[in-house]
Amino acid sequence: MIRKLISSIAPLDAAAMEQCQTRLDNLAKPLGSLHALEHLALKMAGITGRPRPENLKKAILLTVDGDAADSFAPETTAVIFARHAGAEIIPVPVTAATKICPESETGTGLPPDLMRALQAGIQAAQRQTEAGIEVLGLGEAGTSSREAAQIIVNAYAESETYPNPWELLRRTQSRPIAALTGVILAGAAGRTAVVLDGTVTLAAARLAAAIAPLCREYLVGSHFTTENQQRQVLQQLDMPAYLHLDLPAGGGRGSALGMRLIKASLHVLNDMKTFGEAEVAVAQDGPGALKQRQDIR
Repeated sequence: MIRKLISSIAPLDAAAMEQCQTRLDNLAKPLGSLHALEHLALKMAGITGRPRPENLKKAILLTVDGDAADSFAPETTAVIFARHAGAEIIPVPVTAATKICPESETGTGLPPDLMRALQAGIQAAQRQTEAGIEVLGLGEAGTSSREAAQIIVNAYAESETYPNPWELLRRTQSRPIAALTGVILAGAAGRTAVVLDGTVTLAAARLAAAIAPLCREYLVGSHFTTENQQRQVLQQLDMPAYLHLDLPAGGGRGSALGMRLIKASLHVLNDMKTFGEAEVAVAQDGPGALKQRQDIR
C-alpha cells in the first residue's frame, strides 16, 4: 500500500503550467509584478492540471490524539479561520485506520502504533481527495508533538541527507506527525495541494519530502510564525512562505490563511483581464515586450 502510494505521486502538469504562465504574463500589469500570487496560481495549475483552476474545494485535516480524540472540539479561532477560508475542519483520530498493512509489506520499520497513525492519515486524505477536495490544509490539535518536531528539525539541520526518514519518525514516537506524514503523501498522490501550518506540520512535510521527493511540489507554505523552528524547516525545504505574522501557529489557523492566499491568486488568474481582453497596448520595451501579446484572451 505505502510503496504503491509513493510510486503514484506524479510531477506537476507542465502543459497546464505553461498555459497558465502565458496568461499571467499577459495580464494587464507589469510583468511578474504580483509575485507570490502568480507563483501560487502557477502551482495550482500544475497540481490540478487545469490552466485556469477556480472554485477549488477545501478542507482542513486536524490530527487529534489521546483524550482529544474522544471529545474533539476545535478552538473557536480555528473554526472562524477555516470558515473564512471556505473550509471544513475534519478531525483525524490518529488511531482511526480501518486497515493496517503488515510490516512485511511496508518496509518502514515503524512500530504498530505509528503505522496505524500513518495509515489513519493516508486514509483520511484519500477520503477527501475521492470526495473532490483539491486543497488540504493541515493542523494538529494541541501541542503534544512540539518536542518530536524538534527532533526532526535538529536531525536535518545536522545532515541534509538523513539516511532513513522512517527511522527518524520512529525516534520521534509521535503519532500526530506520523498521521500528518500520511496525509501529505496521500494528498500528493491524489493531486491535491497540501497547505502547511506550524512547526509540527512542517516537520511532517520534511519527512514526507525525504520519503517521496516529488510530494514537495504539492506543498504550500502559507506564513512565517513566531517559532524559529518553523522558519528552519521552511529553509530546509527551500519553500517560500508569503505572510509574516506575529502569530503562533496551530490548530489549522495558518493553513486557513494559506487557503485564502490561494483563493486570491486564482482571483488574479481568472478575473484580471489580459491586454487583449482590456484592449490596451502591451509593453513596448523591457522584458514585457518579449512576452506580452494582444491575441491572448
